Amino acid sequence: MAKYILHFCVLLLIGCATFEGAQRMNLLEEMSLAYKDALISSNYRAANKLVRNKETGHQDPDFNHLKNVTVTSYELLEKTASSDNLEAQLTVEIRYFHADYLRVTTLVDEQQWEYDKKDGRWYLVSGLPDFR
Repeated sequence: MAKYILHFCVLLLIGCATFEGAQRMNLLEEMSLAYKDALISSNYRAANKLVRNKETGHQDPDFNHLKNVTVTSYELLEKTASSDNLEAQLTVEIRYFHADYLRVTTLVDEQQWEYDKKDGRWYLVSGLPDFR
């Protein structure tokens, strides 16, 4: 009987870990969609609230430069996550119009996301795209 209880407990622990990982991935989906919506609507201040730079702390980008940038499309190309679902990489293709140069440019943005267990949320640690 003790053997069955031990097996049940192990299965329960595995199930809980899997459920937590799935919840984290659902939260990443929500956060990345909010980030996408902020970029598409040119709300760079809202997008920047999802950013946290590990080395230097949170630094604001040049919002005066960004006011001339309009994202015209945003397409998720690939999403990978660590086995514990605490880190993820999203590869995104972004097309944008830069009013200073009167041109549409395409860039591939390699986004690094990390889950903060203390805050219970994801942060973009790679920063906003480099719109040149």
